[in-house]
Amino acid sequence: MTLLLELSPEQEAALREKAAREGQPEQEYALSLLGSALGIAPLEGRPFYETATPEEWVKALHEWTHSHDPNGTVLLDDSREGIYE
Repeated sequence: MTLLLELSPEQEAALREKAAREGQPEQEYALSLLGSALGIAPLEGRPFYETATPEEWVKALHEWTHSHDPNGTVLLDDSREGIYE
């Protein structure tokens, strides 16, 4: 959906100033304000577990498991003291 807004010079100046403070382009900042007003969080700011598809979960899991050495040392304390610590 495309939405064209007519802003007063004061509104435009305030939007530019606040967007610059946030380090965002004016359009992105205005969209984030609109999303906040509607109760919709932007996708960029949401954590992986909220936005990932099942395929992305599988890919991330495989990347994580392959990032570890399969021949690494396993530290195991199966002594009686270690079990009851």
